[in-house]
Amino acid sequence: MIEEVESKNNLSKTLLIILITVVLTIIIYTLIVGACIWYKDMFGLRTLAFKGIFCQSMNLNDPNMLPGSNTNYDHLLLTPEQEQIVESYGLDPSLIPEEIPADLEKCAVERLGEKRVNEIIDGDVPSMLEILKAKECF
Repeated sequence: MIEEVESKNNLSKTLLIILITVVLTIIIYTLIVGACIWYKDMFGLRTLAFKGIFCQSMNLNDPNMLPGSNTNYDHLLLTPEQEQIVESYGLDPSLIPEEIPADLEKCAVERLGEKRVNEIIDGDVPSMLEILKAKECF
């Protein structure tokens, strides 16, 4: 009888140790993956997190400082639809160069492929993922 109780206690202790080990392993791997994403700045998360810190000097009462406020601006290389997409991502189209040097175009071709770059040049709207992939080029 005493042996049965002891064996049940040993079994429950073993299961508890296994459960704690699994939970701690999941937590550690989650922290490691999160740290890698943060360090590599994948998806621009670190940039988004610190955007408020770097933009504190911005005068938010000035309507010309907000994205999309410069409605009279007409970018030479972007179609009106592309300008709207860029503004919807919170970017100012006037900050995008109006002339694309060969090295920037080469960088975009390396990241997106020549076919896709040509489609975008011809007026197709880039996706958010494509903008993130090519952001280092500009």
